[in-house]
Amino acid sequence: LRGTDGAVRLPGHVPLADEWTVEMWVKLDSRSPMWARLWEFGGGPSGGVESASIFFTPQACCGRGFGVWGRGGSTDGRWHTVSSSSTWKHYGSWVHVAASLKRELLSTDQTASVYYDGELVASGAFSPKMRSVVGIDGGWIGRSARSTDAHLRADVDEFRVWGYARSAAGIKRAMRRPSLGSEGGLMLYIRFDERGS
Repeated sequence: LRGTDGAVRLPGHVPLADEWTVEMWVKLDSRSPMWARLWEFGGGPSGGVESASIFFTPQACCGRGFGVWGRGGSTDGRWHTVSSSSTWKHYGSWVHVAASLKRELLSTDQTASVYYDGELVASGAFSPKMRSVVGIDGGWIGRSARSTDAHLRADVDEFRVWGYARSAAGIKRAMRRPSLGSEGGLMLYIRFDERGS
């Protein structure tokens, strides 16, 4: 993905509901622009209104670190974020990143967590009222749903979407191994091994 028009269109009907995990390997170019997306689900305009959206950016503005952002469209138009306290550390090297959302037991509260090379770097309350709206219309790897946002400059590999919040130990244990593709809870798996990927 070279920061111009390259991106991967994700299929629809992969909803990010109350709990999920998105993980991937990325080798980020130092020239990748601010607010470029590693991935984004939802976010396109619907009837002139921005729909529910959630995305992961490696470089936000205003002193914020990398992390996950989301809002609930017409149900909750505020942006919510859980981001690291530091900026991206390893340009030009492969790094595993993951974000998860977990619904707290006996509560409607949700906690988002961000992982960098298998280590938890940020965690906090994250409650845009998106439910299963996000992802119904698909999403992108390497770009935003909005044409005004910059494209990612990076190499990417092993993109996985799970229908539950994976534990820190589970993420770290399996991040260096390809998935079989048949694991329980695995909703989407893109190896990037296919010719032309």
